[in-house]
Amino acid sequence: YHCLNALTAAGYSIPRDVSLVGFDAIRRHNQYLPPLTSLSFKDDKTADVAVDMLLRRMQQPAYPYEHAMLPVAIVDGGTTGPAPELH
Repeated sequence: YHCLNALTAAGYSIPRDVSLVGFDAIRRHNQYLPPLTSLSFKDDKTADVAVDMLLRRMQQPAYPYEHAMLPVAIVDGGTTGPAPELH
């Protein structure tokens, strides 16, 4: 929320001037105005996937890089909007 506060203090309007998205559906997202839009993982497998990938790389440094796609949901809090028009 430091980013939200800093942008607001600098005179930016959220979401008119800047869209802002948080991560992992922070529990206090509704305590701010506007409430923070956030991504929420739909299951608790995120840590398991990350640890498995990390352990593979630690045990086999030459192991190819991996990517994981995990299901997420957008928790709309009101801090995103359409891109501003460029002049």
